Amino acid sequence: MSRLLRDSAERHVKKTLQLMQKGKPEEALKELEIAEKNAFKAKANDIFLNVQTIKGRIMLSLGAYEEALEVHTLSLKTIEKYIYKDPANEFSRSIFQANLEAIDTLSDVFHSIGHFSQAKSCCELNLSIYTRFLDNEPENVEYQLNVAVALNNLGNLLSDMGQTKEAKNRYPSFGR
Repeated sequence: MSRLLRDSAERHVKKTLQLMQKGKPEEALKELEIAEKNAFKAKANDIFLNVQTIKGRIMLSLGAYEEALEVHTLSLKTIEKYIYKDPANEFSRSIFQANLEAIDTLSDVFHSIGHFSQAKSCCELNLSIYTRFLDNEPENVEYQLNVAVALNNLGNLLSDMGQTKEAKNRYPSFGR
């Protein structure tokens, strides 16, 4: 039974991607709902997480930014557990990275349309995740770079919000 559900979920994900390529995001979401239900019933976590990532991207493309943020945030929190258990797992890392990139994109979108509090939430979420990884591997140059970029993005946002004092208090190297 779970094999049939898994196969069905995979077929619906493929159909979702085809509909997205044809520029039919609303129809793609309907297919994705079926894939999501079947993946959940089959306990196919890999497919389920992939579905969530795709769902967030569709929501972003439809301009449903709050919903996209919610989906990507939940995906990140879920996939993070897998990353800590098996950091070499390429699938988990790729899904994780796709969600982090989506949160970055959402931060930029929120910033550009003047929704600063949402942009700040995105920046702080990425910073907290990157910081946790850096805490586990302080010598990892990629993690160091990710934290530096996240700090820079947050500092720029706070500056644009007119909160340079907060930026300087939270991040003493800001503004030097």
